[in-house]
This record gives sequence, C-alpha cells and structure tokens, in this order.
Amino acid sequence: MSYSERKKLYKSHETKRNRPLIAYVTSIRQNMSAQMASDAISTIIEQINQIPPAQKELDFLIISKGGDPI
Repeated sequence: MSYSERKKLYKSHETKRNRPLIAYVTSIRQNMSAQMASDAISTIIEQINQIPPAQKELDFLIISKGGDPI
C-alpha cells in the first residue's frame, strides 16, 4: 500500500472516530525492516502537544516488528 493510500485511510479513521490519530509505523519490508526506537519519543510528544487541549481522546496506531516499547 502506498503512502498516499495510507494517509487516506488514516484520515478516514480520524473522521469516523472523531478524534486525532497518531501513527507510528516502522518498515516491515524484507531486508529493510526497522524497529521502534526511543529517539522517536520527542517527535511523538511534539505531535501530541499540537492537539488542542479540548480534545480529550486520541487514537495511537503502532505498526512495528519490535524494538524499544518505552
């Protein structure tokens, strides 16, 4: 599935659930896999901080073959 197709699916999800979606997706392609890493935490926090305070719920999607779950 292409990046633009995934973006459309994510937007559709946000619309249906009426809340923001943060997606953390690592590569799961053969010979090009990547794992979760702690250096992504600051970027995720930046995204969370951009959500208006009135928004009390969000969805967080993680697609990864493993790594640092913290």
